[in-house]
Amino acid sequence: MSLPTIKIRDDTYKELKQVAGELKLLLKRPVSMDEVLERLLSLPKLKPIDFQGSWKMKDKEAEQLFTSLGHHWSRWKYPGSEAGLKRFQKRAKRSYFGAAEGTGPFSLDDEMKAHD
Repeated sequence: MSLPTIKIRDDTYKELKQVAGELKLLLKRPVSMDEVLERLLSLPKLKPIDFQGSWKMKDKEAEQLFTSLGHHWSRWKYPGSEAGLKRFQKRAKRSYFGAAEGTGPFSLDDEMKAHD
């Protein structure tokens, strides 16, 4: 069994030692840094849904947020609008599927309909 060496910052090492101390208290036995790292790596990964409801927003904050979003959304042009359609057609020419060049599995019209 090989024992590779890794370099970590001093503050990271201090945090690992703190976690090792907490794990030692929990397990009521000495623990190695290897065990600490294995435990940390085996923790479940967080998903955005895990944070649902964690931000307690006041009404004024919500109003500011939605006002800001509304401002940014109002500048966005849907492909159905004239300017948005021209922009979309330019992008379609560089399409991954090559629809504009006729080399992909779809025609340009099919790709346009898919985005309406």
